[in-house]
Amino acid sequence: MKRLIATALLAACALPALAAEDYRIDHMEPPMWWTGMRVKTLQLMVHGKQIADLEPSISYPGVRIDKVERVANRNYLFIDLALDDSAQPGKFDIRFAAPGSAGVTYRYELLPREAGSANRAGFSGKDAIYQVMPDRYANGNPANDNSPRLSEQADRSKGGGRHGGDLQGMENALGYIAGMGYTMVWPTPLVENDMPAYSYHGYAATDHYKVDERYGSNEDYRRYSAKARSMGIGVIQDVVLNHIGAKHWWMRDLPTPDWINYGGKYVPTRHHRVAVADPYGSAEDKRNFTQGWFSPNMPDLNQANPHVATYLIQNNIWWIEYAGLSGLRVDTYGYSDAAFLSAWSRRITAEYPRLNLVGEEWSSQVPVVARWQYGKRNHDGYASWMPSMMDFPLNEALRKGLTGKGENEPSLTNLYETLSQDHLYAMPNNLVLFEGNHDMPRLFSELKNDDALFRMAIAYVLTMPRIPQLYYGTEIQMTSSTGTREDATYRHDFPGGWAGDKVNAFTGAGLSEQQRSAQAFMKKLLNWRKGASVIHNGKLMHYGPEQDAYVYFRYDGQNKVMVALNRNAKPVTLQAARFHEMLAGVPGGTDVISGKRYALDGDITLPARSALVLELEAAAPAEKAAVPRGEVRIIEQFASPQLGNKRALRIYLPPSYGKQPERRYPVLYMHDGQNLFDAKTAAYGAEWGIDETVDQLVAEGKMAEIIVVGIDNTPDRMNEYTPCCDAKYGGGKLAAYESFLVDTVKPYIDRTLRTRPGKEDTAIMGSSLGGIASVLIAAHRPDIYSKAGGVSSSFWWNQRNLIGKLPVLPVKFYLDAGTIDDGLEDTALMRAVMLAQGYREGDNLYYHEAAGGSHNEKSWAARVGIPLRWFFPSY
Repeated sequence: MKRLIATALLAACALPALAAEDYRIDHMEPPMWWTGMRVKTLQLMVHGKQIADLEPSISYPGVRIDKVERVANRNYLFIDLALDDSAQPGKFDIRFAAPGSAGVTYRYELLPREAGSANRAGFSGKDAIYQVMPDRYANGNPANDNSPRLSEQADRSKGGGRHGGDLQGMENALGYIAGMGYTMVWPTPLVENDMPAYSYHGYAATDHYKVDERYGSNEDYRRYSAKARSMGIGVIQDVVLNHIGAKHWWMRDLPTPDWINYGGKYVPTRHHRVAVADPYGSAEDKRNFTQGWFSPNMPDLNQANPHVATYLIQNNIWWIEYAGLSGLRVDTYGYSDAAFLSAWSRRITAEYPRLNLVGEEWSSQVPVVARWQYGKRNHDGYASWMPSMMDFPLNEALRKGLTGKGENEPSLTNLYETLSQDHLYAMPNNLVLFEGNHDMPRLFSELKNDDALFRMAIAYVLTMPRIPQLYYGTEIQMTSSTGTREDATYRHDFPGGWAGDKVNAFTGAGLSEQQRSAQAFMKKLLNWRKGASVIHNGKLMHYGPEQDAYVYFRYDGQNKVMVALNRNAKPVTLQAARFHEMLAGVPGGTDVISGKRYALDGDITLPARSALVLELEAAAPAEKAAVPRGEVRIIEQFASPQLGNKRALRIYLPPSYGKQPERRYPVLYMHDGQNLFDAKTAAYGAEWGIDETVDQLVAEGKMAEIIVVGIDNTPDRMNEYTPCCDAKYGGGKLAAYESFLVDTVKPYIDRTLRTRPGKEDTAIMGSSLGGIASVLIAAHRPDIYSKAGGVSSSFWWNQRNLIGKLPVLPVKFYLDAGTIDDGLEDTALMRAVMLAQGYREGDNLYYHEAAGGSHNEKSWAARVGIPLRWFFPSY
């Protein structure tokens, strides 16, 4: 593989088939691709002397040329390839020919896609991200500090120069990073930056497909990522969609006059980031924000050019696939063309449904950041597909809130009030909260070198309902200048990363006692967090700060964690009664750092200038009120004229059915009725417990009362629940089964029971084959069903033929799958396709991955409350 990829990356792949030196290929990008990708098209950018004079041709099974585009510059060709499902991994020639010339030939390669690549998991609330600047982190291979091919040479004495850190140094540090408790690492850009100065930061790319030689090779990067994964660490690649470096090879030979904004002339952006959504904004301000340049050294790309857009999308997919990435972080996100950003994130998430992407929108205003996150309903109709954004508003509130004195200055109240705006975000729990990054003063310096405030900040970042990210060196309280921006001081070398360093943060040698204590504090908290599911997924309840102390709780159905921040120079006593919602019956809690137990059955005394993270003990069990129970009636032999057989109907009626004779109820129709209510009749001895679940949720005020109609399956289940036809299993009676439900069962239920017969009060749900039956029946009859649940659905049926067949309909679809042998990849792909077609999560689509869930009634019973609450909320 290494030899093949290295060969593909060389421009020398163009075989010497020239009759004369009239033509050549300097760049073929992407340099190779993969079979088995969801999108079956690929656009090749071919760059070489007068290449547009030639006509390309390919002779390889499953690969054909759909279109050839020539642009103003005759040194470019854009070739659109169609890659059929039948295309196999292998090499093939792309021949470029013209009358009277031997032309030129390029040997292209399709590689086999890694198993499970499409279903790779991205970063989430269970992770902690460690940001590093490769040039400033560790120098593992001094031999690559300089390259005769690249302009800037290493000089560690220069704050703004290259210092020699590299991939080998980062690889050597993986044991340290894993030991600290991090599960993701985000290096700043590693692609080639052949700029004459400040090339170390990486944000001015000069070659999109090549790792900078001073860091190592593409293969070094791939090896680093693979080793990181083997140690439980994912790699997030930093990408720049907005601009390139002035020394990019494009700039010597632009493909089109509009490849760079403002015709390639430097026009600085005014950075008016509010302009794009401003209802009163001028077209000029909007244009300048997205098309203006950051600096003369960073030409601004025109993503409205479709070739630019496709190039960037394919480049990011290429790196995800090639390097085995776990996510992307996008620099200067909002500066790019908004329509392109939507298309970019939509395409990436369609190819990798579980991958996470995070964008940088440097604004302290929640509405500005919220605009860019997927699911946000924007006033101008703009629809973003970006799953995550950097939480700059909360970062600013944290830094200012910990150092302000209150009254007319920021205080802990800033944290409280900023969090209260989470309702403006579509998915606040998927935001990335960071304590610092490479563009701002070090946290410890901003906190005036105050160790107590430092610990409060770290405790806060690691216990919020966010994805936490910490900057390298924070763990040893590295310092910087504050005030006037001085990037070099924010990006000091990590001590111990260079041979001869007197201080070594990897081993602890030479660190002060306070630094070692801070490092140990973070290590303990990070490693505790790895196993704290309540922090990963739990809810938040916070209380307005009083007496300069801020208390909040993370909680779920099993666990609670109490966090208390006290800025006072003296202990503060808080009245426990104020927190009764969270502390009722809780006798105490143990601080995860010190191990000290705190009694919580009376007033609470917080130590001076402290951050407590208390795992709370279980509350004494309270007497539970008896839950009103519904009843299940059974009709043993219910005939189906459509299918020519009989089966039982099992009907659940809610507790109030016999007491409120005028009341009518919504109806949920479910397949496999014998598995729903009674373990004795269930096929595998385990029931869903639908009746008990509905009773409990109704008693808790979490859903409305409903009627549930369970339709038993028959020995012909597989055929009845499926369309025609799977090559192995057959099928094909779904239409008749649908008619049975719509034309026989439903009229009978509406005639004999007090139902709400309208579509808005009618749902259908099932599991496995019953899941696809529910989805397809509702899709075919949206006039009957407005809600459909597919639990562990068999979307594999007939070679995934069902995926992609669901136009946007007036139906709410619930899809889920467990993470253990439950068809998760197929369900995730179904979700991605539905999103790409226009479905919106939380609106007409609900997708759930059940951690540890598998393909059985026990797993389905554990999560059936989710669709029940979504379909039939209690108002």
